[in-house]
Amino acid sequence: KRAFISDINNREFRPNFKSETGDTPINYLIQLRLEKAKEILDTHPEQSIQQISVSVGYDDAYHFSKLFKKHYGISPLYYRTKGLKTKKFKVSRSLYLLGL
Repeated sequence: KRAFISDINNREFRPNFKSETGDTPINYLIQLRLEKAKEILDTHPEQSIQQISVSVGYDDAYHFSKLFKKHYGISPLYYRTKGLKTKKFKVSRSLYLLGL
């Protein structure tokens, strides 16, 4: 669609996109979606993995989880758990160092 709107055919769009971004359009989109998912995992711990997967464009939470793990090396659930523990530890350590 985008290539049609800008009057560039697909053969021209893909190489131009890759030279500008360093990635294919689909891989770039996946990267953006996963970065947004990480942001949501960090800022909205009350949301389920299913809710997060839908909010970033994946109807299938299992497929989303597999992509997340392939990209980051850990599942979104483990990322959330690890991230929350790390944040709590940093706050606790800061309070300890301040003598509170």
